[in-house]
Amino acid sequence: MATLAVGSFELVLTWEGLRQTVGLGNGSVVAVARASPGVRSSANQGTTWSSATGPNNLNAVASAGGGIVIAGADNDLYRSTDSGVNWSSSVFNQVAGIFQDLLDLGGGEMLATASAVATQNTKIYYSSDAGANWSLRATIGDSWIQNFVSSGGGIIVGVGQTYTDGSGYYGRIFRSTDAGQNWSAGGPYGDLTWFQDIALWPTAGKIWASGRNSSFDYSVYQSTDEGATWNVKNTGNYFALGASSDETLLFWGTLADVVYQSTDEGTTTSLVEDFGGSGDYTRFLTEAESDYVFAVVNRGSVDDTLWRAIYSSSAARKSDMKKHPLSGAKAHVYNASGTIRLQWFEPGSLTPDATVDILTAQGTLSPAIEWEADGRLRLCLSDGSTRKESATPWILASWGNWT
Repeated sequence: MATLAVGSFELVLTWEGLRQTVGLGNGSVVAVARASPGVRSSANQGTTWSSATGPNNLNAVASAGGGIVIAGADNDLYRSTDSGVNWSSSVFNQVAGIFQDLLDLGGGEMLATASAVATQNTKIYYSSDAGANWSLRATIGDSWIQNFVSSGGGIIVGVGQTYTDGSGYYGRIFRSTDAGQNWSAGGPYGDLTWFQDIALWPTAGKIWASGRNSSFDYSVYQSTDEGATWNVKNTGNYFALGASSDETLLFWGTLADVVYQSTDEGTTTSLVEDFGGSGDYTRFLTEAESDYVFAVVNRGSVDDTLWRAIYSSSAARKSDMKKHPLSGAKAHVYNASGTIRLQWFEPGSLTPDATVDILTAQGTLSPAIEWEADGRLRLCLSDGSTRKESATPWILASWGNWT
C-alpha cells in the first residue's frame, strides 16, 4: 500500500458528538455520535450521508457482517440488520455502564466492554448470535477498559486503567487468551495513568497502545507477541492510533490535531495532515475498508468533524492537484460580503473552474494568496495598514472536493 501524500484528508461530515465509524464493505459506512439522531450512514465511502431512524447518544459501533450493525450507548445496545438504516429498540435489558467498544470475533461471536464509573468496574458481555442476545462474560474490578482488539485464537487485548484506593490510577494493558472469559492486567508502565487507544496488525501479531501520564505526556508501546510483552516504541505524544489492513502503515494522531503516518512500525513518522485546530484533538483513526481511512476530530463545544483519506490516489490525492497543475494554473482570492473566496482558473481560461469559500472574515479585509515552495498556498489578509498571514500554509485541495 502506498503512503498518503501530505494533505490527503478531506472533510466529509460535520456532526457534534461524533464518536466512531465502521465500514460494512462495498463502500457502506455507519457513523455514531452522542447526539440525536445518533446514527448516520453512507453508501459511497462517506461522500454523502443520511440520518437513520434509530438510537441516540451512542459511543461505539461494530459490524457483525451481512449488514448487521451493533451500536453501544449508556446501559444499552442496539442492532440493525439492514446496514444501519433501521434499528431495534434495544437488545439489552440490564444495567451495565457506558459501552466503550464493540468487537467482532467472527462467526457471529461478539464482545462488548462496558465501564461503570460509580463502581469502578468493567463488564465484558458476549454474544454468539451476531448481537441478537447478550450475556455477562466477565467482570474486571477496579478497572476501566477503553478499547480492545482481537488477534484471533481467543486472544483479546484492551487498554485503559486500574484504580487502587490510596494509590490512584495506573495505565494498564489487559489481555485475555480465552475470548474474554478471564483477564490479566499488565504494568504499571512507567508513570502512565491511562491507556487511550490501541491498533493491531493481526497477521503479524503486532499491537500498539498509546498511554499518558498525569501531565498528558504520551508514549506509544509496542508488542510483537500478541500483547504478551510490551516495550516503549515512540515518545512523540501520539494520542490516537490506527493501522492499515495490509499491515504496512500506521496512522497516529496528536492532541494538537495533527495526523502522522509510519512505514517502520512507529520508529519514525511523517506528517500527513494538520487539521489546524486550537485545543482540538483527533479522537480515533479507523480504517473503514482497505482503500480508505477516517479520522474523527473532536472540537469541544462545537461540531466535530470526520475526515477521509483514500489510498487509491495517495500519490497526488484524488486529485485536485492533477486537475489544477500548479505550473500553469491561476488562483484569485477576493472578499464577497465578508466571506473570503478562492477562484481557480484553468491555464488560458478567463472562466473560473471553481469558486470555494475559504473563511468568513469581519470587515473589509483585502485577501491575497502566495505560493509556497512545496506547492502549498498561504492566505494573506490586509486592511490597508496591517498584514496578516495564515499560520500554516494550506494544501489547495483542503478547500473543497473538486471533481
